[in-house]
Amino acid sequence: MKIYIYIFIALALVACKKDSYSPVATYINPPKDTVSFGYRVTDMYFTDTNLKETHFIFKLDTGIGYAWQEILVEYDKTGITKQYIPEYTNYRIVKLNDMSSAGEYIEIAYTQVGEAKRTLISTIKYRRLQNPIAIQFVYNTDTGLVQQILKRQLTVGGDLGTIQDQYDFCLTTNLGACTASVQNESYQYSSDFNSLRYCNELVPFILLLSKPDFQDLEDISSILPYYFSQNLPQSSILYQKGIYQYGLNKKEPTFLYFKPLNSLRSEGFQFSMRIY
Repeated sequence: MKIYIYIFIALALVACKKDSYSPVATYINPPKDTVSFGYRVTDMYFTDTNLKETHFIFKLDTGIGYAWQEILVEYDKTGITKQYIPEYTNYRIVKLNDMSSAGEYIEIAYTQVGEAKRTLISTIKYRRLQNPIAIQFVYNTDTGLVQQILKRQLTVGGDLGTIQDQYDFCLTTNLGACTASVQNESYQYSSDFNSLRYCNELVPFILLLSKPDFQDLEDISSILPYYFSQNLPQSSILYQKGIYQYGLNKKEPTFLYFKPLNSLRSEGFQFSMRIY
């Protein structure tokens, strides 16, 4: 009987070894800290100050590592649902294909910055039918910190065109928080760590598709610290003035809201997370 038990155990071990998908035992369900915040999000909700909601549904595919099969975007304001199929190169999203007849797809380019050679988004091109635009991020080559954010036109061929709007920032781990700078500080921060910092996966949805009709950088200025800052913001005092409200669960955001000055309502994001 013992011999059969040993044979069974040996066969089980061999079967485990043949699992080419899982080179380590924790690959399918790794510790959450090893998976980007973006890929742990199942649903993201953006609510504007008019109480109109945009619902983002992220469908995960772990067949080739962590990736998305598709993303659905449901707009309460228009009643339209859009489907995006992502394209990946070197495990990074380089294109979001709009599967509707409009074909308003998004292209994403990256650069490596700083001594650590961190890979960050350099350009997002939004091929919308009305006023196609690009957002360009210019980083300091030594520190890897953002120093300029540009909104640019797109040419018919998809090249970067005229600069339409521009923000310049001092070099700091929290965007626009240089109180000693000759430039006015634009954001103030809490001591809580920002899990969305450099979250390449979510930034096209947070910056562009939550406010698809935006015209100027001021329209998305309250959202910028979520990508570029080490800590969660508390207030904005230069571009779009207001205060931030947020909730944390085990140090990760469950909601992030911004209440504009003189507004009775906040706008912002709620997150539903995968559990590992």
